[in-house]
Amino acid sequence: MDVDCAPDSIPAGEVAEIDTSTPHWFTSLGPRPAEVLAPLGTQGERMRLRVRARSGYRSLGPTAAGTPLSG
Repeated sequence: MDVDCAPDSIPAGEVAEIDTSTPHWFTSLGPRPAEVLAPLGTQGERMRLRVRARSGYRSLGPTAAGTPLSG
């Protein structure tokens, strides 16, 4: 996904992964505020993500990756 993506380009229920070693920010491209949800593990170090499988939700665990943000 490009940095200059369209509003609402990440569908509901999907996730995006960013490289936090690269400077970044979140902003709104319209009049509504940007919304970022960042669920962290118990140590606050790793994301805890869940994806919808055909049989329901399954946990990806602490090293899971979502949809990469790349150009």
